[in-house]
Amino acid sequence: MALLSDVSMSSVRWVKILLTASCVFLVYKIVKYFTGEVRELPPNTTNRRGLGHTEEMLDILSMEKSGWGNICLGISITSKHSLVREHVRDALVLLAKRQPMLRAVIGTLADGNKYFEIKEINEVIAMFDITISLVKASDWKEVWFEYTEKQRANGLLWRVVILQEQFMPDTEDYVNTLMFNFSHACVDGVSSVKFCKQFLNNMNELANGTGWVDQQISSLDLMPPFHEIVTRGRIWHSLFNFMLASCDLRPILKFCVERLLGHFIEKKRNNPYYEQFPPNPHVPNTPIPSRLNVKVFTGGETKDIIQACKANNCTVTGAITAAAHLAFCELIQDDKSKNMELESLFAINGQRFCDPKPHDDYLGYFVYVNKDFYMNLF
Repeated sequence: MALLSDVSMSSVRWVKILLTASCVFLVYKIVKYFTGEVRELPPNTTNRRGLGHTEEMLDILSMEKSGWGNICLGISITSKHSLVREHVRDALVLLAKRQPMLRAVIGTLADGNKYFEIKEINEVIAMFDITISLVKASDWKEVWFEYTEKQRANGLLWRVVILQEQFMPDTEDYVNTLMFNFSHACVDGVSSVKFCKQFLNNMNELANGTGWVDQQISSLDLMPPFHEIVTRGRIWHSLFNFMLASCDLRPILKFCVERLLGHFIEKKRNNPYYEQFPPNPHVPNTPIPSRLNVKVFTGGETKDIIQACKANNCTVTGAITAAAHLAFCELIQDDKSKNMELESLFAINGQRFCDPKPHDDYLGYFVYVNKDFYMNLF
């Protein structure tokens, strides 16, 4: 009996030691997870990463309805020389060598989680979606929605349509229009402007002979979702991510997000403008206002707007949003425009909150969206 008692006591001691060691290890891992180094990002050696929460929502939206989750960019080029289409392709090759998100495709794991995978440049070139249209460059507004709402079909997260070149006899200029369509999950508005500048710079270098498509260009590193960079080292975000990872709650969260987005799309009120003026495809041969209304501000007008905004302590975005909503109600011209409450979305550039900050040339999604902003018009 004494021997059995000694064995039992010894087993209990070993169990306590193992439990204590396990608890110490668990506490160590949690502390390290919360207090690890936050100033440096580990290099991405796999050319693959999961989609962030916002990126995944945008991807879901892009699949739910044509045009949702897309960001579109039109580039008008006026030159004394005819456009060399090979230069367009070569300029995009140079950009894709530099930008990982232009080489990205979205894949799905066995558990349903989605991820970005960065392809090799030779694979990317074979996947290019460059379409030549018969529509004239000056008629780009007529086909804007037709060309930019198309979902990606080739795996890459962007495509381009080149409209027919026009020659202007009075100025002896050649005019071209290029229409780009990106998945919003990989590019935001600020990045699209960067893309435009980098693309035109490549085009100019190819045209004047200072650039060539086979030149060696080092790729920027694939960055993690920007919200992870912003929240690194913040205890509550770290605790949230730890619980998602340790309790395997991501599939549940994804399921809830998909259902909420579906409910949001189904329950969203109809646009009163489209109720009064249905889109062209629904009412053919009917003279209705264009779905795309373009307003170009001169340099002087732009300066006046900026000065007026400064004098009234208002942002340019806020002023233009208010003006657009007033014009919206004037177009409707019925009782619906009285005492109307209009929901507005506005974006906040998240790069300013990143530490470390992304490379100046990096193209990606860095946007916080505020959607709890309303305007009452009466």
